[in-house]
Amino acid sequence: MTLRGLEFSVPLAALTLPTASFAALPAGLHGVLDAYAAGLQAAIGISVGGSAGLTIEDCIFTIGNLGEANVFAAGISASGTMVGTTITGCTFQCADPPATVPFYELSTVAGTVQQPSALTPYQLTFGYLQTGGPEAAPGVAEPAAQVLDDAVLERNQFLGVTVPALALAQLGAVRLERNTASGVYGGFWLISLTGTALQQSTFAQFPVGDPQTYGQYATPGIAALADVILPLASQVGWVLPATPGGSPAGAQTSPFLQLDLSGNRIDATLDAADAGAGVVVADLTADPGSALIHGNRIGTRFPGGAAALVAGVGEASVTGNVMANAVQLPNPAVPSSYSLVLNPGSTPLAAVLTPPDKGFGDVAGVNAVAITGNVFVDPTSLPARPAATAPLGDWNALNTVFNYGLAAPPVVAQIAPATGPAGTTVTITGSGFTGATGVSFGTATATFALSSTTPDTQLTAIVPAGSGTVDVTVTTPSGTSPTVPADEFTFLAVTSVSPSSGQPPLTVTVYGSGFAPGAGNTTVNFGSNPGANVAVEADGTQISSLLPAGTGVVNVTVTVAGVTSPAVGAGQFSYLTVTRTNYPAGESVHWGGGVTLYGYGFIADQTTVTLTPGPTTGGQTYTVASSQIQVNADGTTLGFASPFPPAAALGAYLVTVTTPYGTSPGGVTLSYGGVHS
Repeated sequence: MTLRGLEFSVPLAALTLPTASFAALPAGLHGVLDAYAAGLQAAIGISVGGSAGLTIEDCIFTIGNLGEANVFAAGISASGTMVGTTITGCTFQCADPPATVPFYELSTVAGTVQQPSALTPYQLTFGYLQTGGPEAAPGVAEPAAQVLDDAVLERNQFLGVTVPALALAQLGAVRLERNTASGVYGGFWLISLTGTALQQSTFAQFPVGDPQTYGQYATPGIAALADVILPLASQVGWVLPATPGGSPAGAQTSPFLQLDLSGNRIDATLDAADAGAGVVVADLTADPGSALIHGNRIGTRFPGGAAALVAGVGEASVTGNVMANAVQLPNPAVPSSYSLVLNPGSTPLAAVLTPPDKGFGDVAGVNAVAITGNVFVDPTSLPARPAATAPLGDWNALNTVFNYGLAAPPVVAQIAPATGPAGTTVTITGSGFTGATGVSFGTATATFALSSTTPDTQLTAIVPAGSGTVDVTVTTPSGTSPTVPADEFTFLAVTSVSPSSGQPPLTVTVYGSGFAPGAGNTTVNFGSNPGANVAVEADGTQISSLLPAGTGVVNVTVTVAGVTSPAVGAGQFSYLTVTRTNYPAGESVHWGGGVTLYGYGFIADQTTVTLTPGPTTGGQTYTVASSQIQVNADGTTLGFASPFPPAAALGAYLVTVTTPYGTSPGGVTLSYGGVHS
């Protein structure tokens, strides 16, 4: 049978419930049920009592004005064995959605179940409903078990209804695809139960309405199964006027769950109330089924619960979803809140389930699951990955997980100045800095202070030691700022000088970072003397400069925008100089003696010594080859054997030292005293 293109304006009508309707429920629930039954109005668009091959497409179900009455309504109410049901392209809506949705409070606030009058009206509406109910009265035939198999709900809209789809039945192949639910309390709640007895008893025994008991369900993440809607729907659904039908001929009555939930959008974040779960999939049958959940957007605000609960399945693939539970954590008033709970282990359900040895824990250790590429807002409760080691031993490592209520991670937009040495104070501008816990330059942490006037967008930091170009990041409880070109800081530093010794005229190359290309943007000093003809490479890591006059060992520093690089050992330059010999004034070296020269800038294997006769000495000039000279490690002393022959002219000789980078100035003399007597 196919129903197509129909519009159902579903009016409300009074429904009087039999006095024994709630006898199977715990006494603690009688208060809310009595209050709910008083003046109850019901509305059903289509009632189906067992069907094979039913298709409902492109229909509109509008539940009339709810007013102030207690309401139990459904666009489609099904019972018995439903096989091959397709519901596609339909709209389920409330003409006037309720202003208050008190079901979360009924489940969690002490005393509201016993004295619920302050929370009325209770307006419970569904798109698709298929539930179990109470035990049959003595002498009355037991009603047929509920079965839903080979079912498809696709491209439907659910607007302002309480729960778009609720099935308390033995579930087989069920596909929900590209449905949209907005302004709803819950989403798609699918609970697979075997046989009439289990369907009758399970939700009649849940002790809802007791916050302490509710907390026991919330801790392992199954608070959705303690929602007061479940016993209400379970009991009221079975006392609605019966529809002829039952089990279609040849129908499979013992299917096992095969769920495909894909491409759906569920928005259960109500403006004025907390809500329930966006998705509930609970397989309480003896044969755990499977669930494919992919590409869905599920949002709710369910304190103590989960945006999506998937329990009791033997196989599961959860990929590419966004699951958000808009509950800010930590919250002392909420025992726990989750985005996704999958196959929780120890739960308080053992005493409720029939048979008693059946529980979610039977599949808690099952590893036939894959959970990848999802965004989870609020924590998850997931099984361990099989045969995986840290850091990938946790499924969360393959997904994005963060707590709701945190601002977006901070963003760094500007560093000023963007170049400088360690110790420089920089101003960091961006957004999301409030509550900052750290500032890093690369891997080095910095001391910092938020701006007193604009703490969310500006802070100052002291540059730590470092080198090269690094990303400056700001960390808050929301995370660490992503790296972007605008956050780069370059340490103004000299890392080496080549050559590191010599005399003018000489071009020296200075290596480092943070140098600014362009005429006049960068200056170089050798000690206190500026270099000339300064040229900076485009990448800011190399400078060429003419060496100015100078003496001794000096620090080479670079200045950019008024900031000067620190003096470092690797940036020292030694002016090639002889300061003295090992023969003080009045003493002479004799034939065969050894000579030591002291000074700066000597280079092993590249230094020669020239001894030039003084004005009154006469004779010839002597040169000592580099192969005959020993230079110490720091280039400050060298030694050689006296080059003078016995008959060399006696007197003073001017000493100069030459390397590939220049010749030392004169001024130091060495006297030859002939053959030692």
